[in-house]
Amino acid sequence: MVKGLGKNVIIGTVGYAFAEGILDSLIGKFGSGFGLSSDLIELGLGFYLKKRGGMIGAIGNAMFIINLYNVVKSFSGGGFNLLGITTPSTTTTGSW
Repeated sequence: MVKGLGKNVIIGTVGYAFAEGILDSLIGKFGSGFGLSSDLIELGLGFYLKKRGGMIGAIGNAMFIINLYNVVKSFSGGGFNLLGITTPSTTTTGSW
């Protein structure tokens, strides 16, 4: 086990990773009528669920943190990079 991470954090993150595809399709189907992105809806749902206890709260916490990152990244125009890693741009002129 990774030191410093609790069992609930790991279980919640893995649980959300497996459920994210299903949630995205359901939210896309039903939530598109509100004009909100699926990340923003999942952020609100994660905020609500993280107040619950046990595994549901752990999944809600992971949902909240992951979608908070996605929402902030989308509002900043995609220039926000969590790890600070940038990919160099390459240009090629001519060919061999």
